[in-house]
Amino acid sequence: MKRLFLSVILSITLLASMGVSVYAADVNPAGNNGFVKVSNEIMPDQIPQNHPHVSCKFDVEFYNYDKNNNKATVKFELQSPTATDGHSLQVVSGNLNPFIGGDAAGGGQDLDARETYKLKFTGTPHTNQSYHVKLTVEAPGSKGNDKKYKVFWVEPCAETTPDVLGDQTSDEIPKELPQTGFGLTGVLGLSGLVAAAGYVVSYLRQKRS
Repeated sequence: MKRLFLSVILSITLLASMGVSVYAADVNPAGNNGFVKVSNEIMPDQIPQNHPHVSCKFDVEFYNYDKNNNKATVKFELQSPTATDGHSLQVVSGNLNPFIGGDAAGGGQDLDARETYKLKFTGTPHTNQSYHVKLTVEAPGSKGNDKKYKVFWVEPCAETTPDVLGDQTSDEIPKELPQTGFGLTGVLGLSGLVAAAGYVVSYLRQKRS
């Protein structure tokens, strides 16, 4: 009886410890934990790293955020020396309010979201660096502060070449349309056939008379 009692106590203890470990894994750790990275990888991985120069299409990665119902707020702004009145920035695509609270903070490689953004610019780019951009991400639970900042350089997108007739200039549009139907050669050929038929008819009439 004593052994049975000890076995029951041991089983309850083991189950309780397992429950505590499972619960602990699903609980947000104390303090602010989240951070962001700007990535220009062709094949994205889960290794946090920043790229100071990216193409006009790039990723923003969100790591180690707490489990909650919060979304991040993403904002892009031009920075000096490409922040003059003649410059502008437009977000062509990408979610500016991504959900980042799917699981509890799980360490430095806990990827919570990856969003791809495409930017479009007006104004002359910097000679060597292209466009200088500041990223601001506001999200509850960010490490150190609810706002995180990244400053980096972005290349302009390549211009597409028009390939349809509607995009051609007046100099590119043919001045004359190709001829259809008969034309001069066809008319002369038809006249010859009519003359030959007339000759045959006249000959037959003479034979009958």
